[in-house]
Amino acid sequence: MKILIKFITFFILTDIAISQIIDKTTQLKANYEINVDGKKRILTLSTNKISIKQKGKTRVFHTIAEPNISKEIEDLRTKLDASNELELILTASKKDPKTSSQKDPNHHFVTRDILVRLNAGVSAKAIAEAAGLRFVRQPEYAQAFFIFQAATSEKALIGMETLRAMPEVESADVLLASMREKKWIPNDPLFSQ
Repeated sequence: MKILIKFITFFILTDIAISQIIDKTTQLKANYEINVDGKKRILTLSTNKISIKQKGKTRVFHTIAEPNISKEIEDLRTKLDASNELELILTASKKDPKTSSQKDPNHHFVTRDILVRLNAGVSAKAIAEAAGLRFVRQPEYAQAFFIFQAATSEKALIGMETLRAMPEVESADVLLASMREKKWIPNDPLFSQ
């Protein structure tokens, strides 16, 4: 009985702490520190364009005319069918010395997925629900990690910040997609022969 009372008390206190955290992290920020290719990078949220991921997995850029990015996204969602997905775009920040020298920075598309590492013994489903996310799976190749999913791209960024503020979470990063440029010359030393 004492264990049950402690368990219930833990979840009540966790819910109170999480609700306070969520209240502080409901707005999009200008810059995000995200793990890209194994390195922490400072990425800037693009306020002049977003990506529309079409049914065939191709992406089309949409220029934002409104000064309010959230309003433009909501308007687009009402116009597009459910098979299209809107994704925010992050680019290399001028604050990041490792990428600020690039002339044309890569666009990183914010997916709805978040890669999360939790402290040992913590329930992934409970943490996902508390952050307003959905537990998707635990990758077979990385047993200490979990993948959560948000309803939208912007909710994924907010969810990432919410998870980072939780004491049970070791790390949380949105999973980014990138559009690679085609290489016209193959990376093959025998190509010219």
